[in-house]
Amino acid sequence: AGYLIKGTSTLFGQDGERKLQWVKTAIDADKYRAMVEAACRAAAEDIAPIPVIEAPTYTEERLLTVVTLTDCHVGMLAWAKETGEAWDLDIAERVLMDAVIRMIMSSPPSRIGILNQLGDFLHFDSLKPITPEHGHLLDADSRYQKVVHVAVRIMRRAAELMLRRYAEVILLANEGNHDPTGSVWQRVLFQALYE
Repeated sequence: AGYLIKGTSTLFGQDGERKLQWVKTAIDADKYRAMVEAACRAAAEDIAPIPVIEAPTYTEERLLTVVTLTDCHVGMLAWAKETGEAWDLDIAERVLMDAVIRMIMSSPPSRIGILNQLGDFLHFDSLKPITPEHGHLLDADSRYQKVVHVAVRIMRRAAELMLRRYAEVILLANEGNHDPTGSVWQRVLFQALYE
């Protein structure tokens, strides 16, 4: 289940008879995504929503504010001597939270706020720091579990700041090519937390 046959290799003997056959498979992306989503939903069933955060007393009824985070690559590691700029989990959390706070606090208190996580929020999507589709090795800062903790902390803090600024908040967790399954657990987790 979850795999496609993408080819076979057959070993024939000198007599022309088939001796061995290897079946080459690949993960069926749609079935895999559905399995991950089902597993995440099952894991989130017993999560109690966080207590309601009181909305602001005044908002501009005709306004909608969009706070967009795109290509954040939380979990990426860059060495300044090689790349010109450093990047790691600590820098990602500090820079992203500073940007989110500035965007939220400089916007009017709108009736609706959208936290638009546009994709590639995570730099890698499994216990191995590789791209999901092609298996390219990535420079990664730390373990996937730690990356997940930082990513959740950033998104929760952003959501809670927005809930104090806007009457209604919509959180979007779109998938990128670096984090197709990470976007699934983000959607499931935040739906369970803020239902």
